[in-house]
Amino acid sequence: MGDEKTQVQAGDKKQDKPPAPTVQPPAPEQHTGPARDHAGDKKSADDKKPTDKSATPAGQAAALQQSVGNQQTNRLLRATRDPAADKHPAGVPVSHPEDAAEKEAEAVAKKVTGDQPAHPHDHAGPAPGDPTKIVGDPSTVHGDPDVVHRTIAAHDQPTKPPAATPHTAAAPNTTTAPHTTNTPNTATAPHTATAPHTAAAPHTTGTAPHTTSAPHPVAPTHPPPAGPAAASILDHPGPGQPIPQPTRGTLEARLKADLSHVVVHHDAQSDTAVRALHARAVTRGDHIFLASDASPYDLALMAHEVTHVLKHQGHTVHRQARAGTAATGKLEPPQSGSTKPTLVIDSIPVPDIKFAWTRAQKPLTTRTGEARSTQQLSAWRGSVKTGAEARVKDTLKPLKALVVDGKEVYYFKLKRAPDLYVFGDERSLTEDAIRPHWSKDGAYAVFQIDHKLEYQLGGDDKTPADNLWLLEAAANGSSGSSIKAAINAAVESVLAIERARGTAVAANVDEARSQYVVKINDVTGGLAISGQPNVSWDVDQVSVKGEQLKALEPMTAEDVTKAGLRGSPAELVIYLSGTGKGIRRVPWGVASGEKTYSTPDPNFFYRTPFLLTRIQWDRAKGGKIFGHGFRNNNFVTSEELDFAITPRIGIEFGGQISEEAVLQGVSKKLKARGFSPLEFDTAEMVDNVGIVARGRLLPTVPLIAKLAIDTVLSGDELRLERTFAPNDLPAPAPFVITGSSLTIFAGTKGLGARGDLRFQLAQLAHGQVTGKVSGEGFALDGKLDFDTSLFDPAALDFHYHKLGADYEWGIGGVLGIGGNKVPGVQRATIQASYQNGRFAAAGDAKLSVPGLESGTLQVSYGDREGISIGGTFGLSPTIPGIAGGSVSATVSKQPPTNKWQLTASGTARPKIPGVDTTLTASYADGVFTIEGQAAYARGMLSGSVLVGATNRPIDPQGRPSGSPRPNAPLRLYGGGTLALRITPWLQGTVGVRLQPDGSVQLMGKVALPDSINLFDAKEVNKQLFSIGLDIPIVGVAVAGQRIGIFATIQGGLEASAGVGPGQLRQLGLEVQYNPEHEDQTSITGGAQLYIPAHAGLRLFVRGALGAGIPVVSAEAGLEVGGQLGIEGAVQASVTVNWTPKRGLVIDAEASLSAEPKFRFDINGYVKVSADLFITTINLYEKHWQLAAVEYGSGLRLGIRAPIHYEQGKPFTFSLSDVQFDLPKVDPKQILTDLVHKIA
Repeated sequence: MGDEKTQVQAGDKKQDKPPAPTVQPPAPEQHTGPARDHAGDKKSADDKKPTDKSATPAGQAAALQQSVGNQQTNRLLRATRDPAADKHPAGVPVSHPEDAAEKEAEAVAKKVTGDQPAHPHDHAGPAPGDPTKIVGDPSTVHGDPDVVHRTIAAHDQPTKPPAATPHTAAAPNTTTAPHTTNTPNTATAPHTATAPHTAAAPHTTGTAPHTTSAPHPVAPTHPPPAGPAAASILDHPGPGQPIPQPTRGTLEARLKADLSHVVVHHDAQSDTAVRALHARAVTRGDHIFLASDASPYDLALMAHEVTHVLKHQGHTVHRQARAGTAATGKLEPPQSGSTKPTLVIDSIPVPDIKFAWTRAQKPLTTRTGEARSTQQLSAWRGSVKTGAEARVKDTLKPLKALVVDGKEVYYFKLKRAPDLYVFGDERSLTEDAIRPHWSKDGAYAVFQIDHKLEYQLGGDDKTPADNLWLLEAAANGSSGSSIKAAINAAVESVLAIERARGTAVAANVDEARSQYVVKINDVTGGLAISGQPNVSWDVDQVSVKGEQLKALEPMTAEDVTKAGLRGSPAELVIYLSGTGKGIRRVPWGVASGEKTYSTPDPNFFYRTPFLLTRIQWDRAKGGKIFGHGFRNNNFVTSEELDFAITPRIGIEFGGQISEEAVLQGVSKKLKARGFSPLEFDTAEMVDNVGIVARGRLLPTVPLIAKLAIDTVLSGDELRLERTFAPNDLPAPAPFVITGSSLTIFAGTKGLGARGDLRFQLAQLAHGQVTGKVSGEGFALDGKLDFDTSLFDPAALDFHYHKLGADYEWGIGGVLGIGGNKVPGVQRATIQASYQNGRFAAAGDAKLSVPGLESGTLQVSYGDREGISIGGTFGLSPTIPGIAGGSVSATVSKQPPTNKWQLTASGTARPKIPGVDTTLTASYADGVFTIEGQAAYARGMLSGSVLVGATNRPIDPQGRPSGSPRPNAPLRLYGGGTLALRITPWLQGTVGVRLQPDGSVQLMGKVALPDSINLFDAKEVNKQLFSIGLDIPIVGVAVAGQRIGIFATIQGGLEASAGVGPGQLRQLGLEVQYNPEHEDQTSITGGAQLYIPAHAGLRLFVRGALGAGIPVVSAEAGLEVGGQLGIEGAVQASVTVNWTPKRGLVIDAEASLSAEPKFRFDINGYVKVSADLFITTINLYEKHWQLAAVEYGSGLRLGIRAPIHYEQGKPFTFSLSDVQFDLPKVDPKQILTDLVHKIA
């Protein structure tokens, strides 16, 4: 009861829908003809004009191919070819296309591509069968280990789509070709369009034989070796990349092999080597080299090359001949309303069954990565249910039903599968008609609801209209994965084109499809797929025409009894699905209603790992099937499952496991190891497969918790796959995810993860982690590679693991900074960690900076500061003049050289006597400087000095100059000008310089002032005498009385004298001073003693008026003033000799004398007024305007005073010390004479 392939009978009526051509493996030695123009050019080869190309060798070869076929042509040409004429370069030996190794690789490629599994996002049919076997002894099959294996055959595809013409299949007895199209005069002409790598080829229509051979179909009989350039590249390949997804996943599942060690080279050097061998791909050991227009997403090509890798791990190189044209396109800036650039692909191939619908919707925009949101089942039912109901009614109307349990039941069998049955009442038969499980000719077939315009190309349940149909399951799965591979190959080709133009583009296809909007301008037909792509049902066929019902043959009551379809008390009949297939007959007759299996039945559900342990059943209530599911499975945890046996119309003893029962039996009960529950939306039992359920994995791993992963359970295989884009995943701060090929998958090996997440840590580090799944759950393991221009070792372990109940990012390992990496850093050892979402790395560092001690160095990150590398280091106590301090050091790249440098800044405390301050310390570019302006006070010195220490040379002036010598020690420097207070009366300034030991040295002579005050000025005053006179002025009459008015004059003579200030002038002193020995200070030299002095007499006269009566007032003024004085100075040269013990003593006498005259200035007036109460009358008024007069001669005046100054004692000057020389003055005579002169 295996699956039977549908055979479409010749003479079938023309279909209204686009063609669904047959695509099957070619017959052996099948020759092929030239391709037709699929765009609608219906001219035959005979109608086309001949060209002069027929005269060329290529034209002759083409004609020969049309006559005898490709392979025979190749044999003839190889037989006549001169090996010496082959221009392949000499070097590494190259394989021959007829080698057994090449034939085996070709066979494996055919089987792999012809047995592709369904893509996870499409509804999968039966799981693939046994893995592809690779047989033979490598030593004999793959030959000399030094041979470069090259494959001449190529995977070709027609460049134009087929015309939308009806298709007809060959009669069943036609076995010479997989597909024959019957047209006038060509009824028996075989028709194929396959290439050696293509497991199935597209259907084409035409009268002439068809070929799509490679541009270089002919190989030499004895292929020359590869040339020096190619050999060098093959001997010394670069790092390369792993096989990309989904290619790797498909190949690993098909070949049952781990391909993690295989390295793909797809760069300029690889292209050079491959083209030198006139090839499309070459293989050597674990390395696969591709030409620029080949693609690692080409499943057939990669299957061929991987076969060589798995068969031989030596130095054999396999060559895949060049063929085909790579996709073209370009990268455009973001379009309106989008932030992503647009990657434009000019054209991709699609399967012929998809061509018409796909091309009608161009241009196309692909979907990538987002969770699929379609409801195909409900949408399909809504489209066909009403029509199907009517067609069923029409079919049942002439038939006689059987009555089972009081219900009318109709029984049918399939015309071409007589052991398969369809039965039920009108309602249940309508459900079968909505989703038939048979083909148009009545053969068993499994269908899936498919989008004509692929979901990944922008189609959905309702767009475009009538976009859903039922497509044979294997073809549906193959179509989805093949189209995805074609898109990926085209994306990679456009990336290569843009790289050649110098454009910065995504690193790989996965990143490109997440970072760019992928737009496809056009499509061509001819993409080969597996399965039965011509077996399908559309809405019109199911709902309007009811063609599915025409493939059913009614059964009689006798037929039903003979087939035992209704069960009996001795035997339960349990149908595993509604297809009428998968009947389980269970011996019964148990009274308890339950049967237990001592030995669990592992095959009850086909390949689904379900161990049947017991069955419960009651005719009135139905029953259940119990068992353990997925015991010892690598992916799904073992759980006890139960499935309801629901009554089914037409069965008396037994029932059916409905889709609802299957869904309830598995949904939310199965869990993926290390992940989370599996949630299924649909589930059914598929004949010969087992449980087929579609849903999603809802990860509990925090990193991917928000990202549902589409999942398909198919028998014993649970398939899922999702490749995550960089923006799908939260990056652990402070890292940035720069790229992702991380893929979660499940297959025959169980649950797994592959691919990488690539990270960037500012400009400091980059790295990647690779996904894996183990018994401990999901994990990412990898490393961070730090900048090797700074670190050695420069790699840290980087991982994402489950710790307890939580997942955490972690970093482990040690970073080092060795010698010659950073000037000033001798070595550093840094332990890295990542905890609580924070990255940190700290350790010990030993510096080679003189004056800095060892300390700690950290690599840290802050939201504001970003990445920083720094630490704290103490100042060495061995630095001259420095007591201690510390600096904060930073390691960073400095412009303009952009090299790593150590810089530091901090503070220092000096240990110089007399200095109490804080200095600044800095280190940059090898220069260490401690410096500051400091207050200095010690002994006689005070002021401010510059204090510093450096590893730079010190010039003769005591200042740093030039660059430091290697390992130069720090030296103290500094100085300035200080005030030197030698004595209270003597203060100067002196230059000082700091000595290496911290002492202070005076530089040059002491700068002294021009004069020095010994003492301040002193004054004395003395009254010599006083006199008084009455002077009559005038008589007047007031109110009849005579009144006398007179003046009273008083006067006197005063003497005054003063000395000072005393000064030493015109100093010529030498100071001998040492701050460390102040008691030995001495001052020697000469000076001029200068003491100014003065003396004088002052004569004064004051007058007042008097009157006899009170009503009369008199006002008069007489002012006579005179000054008699001398001024001079005592001057003498003195010798100064001072020491701290003796001090300074100066004695001298001040003496002044002179004979001056008095000089008088006289002004006066008299005014008499009477107060009459009513008014005031002026009685008398007189003014004198007198000139100045001199008076006297021989008036000798002088003073004598002693001067004594002793350091440390106050200077005194009193009246008793002064002797005056006074003139003889007769006051009355002076006044009389003066008044006489005045009168």
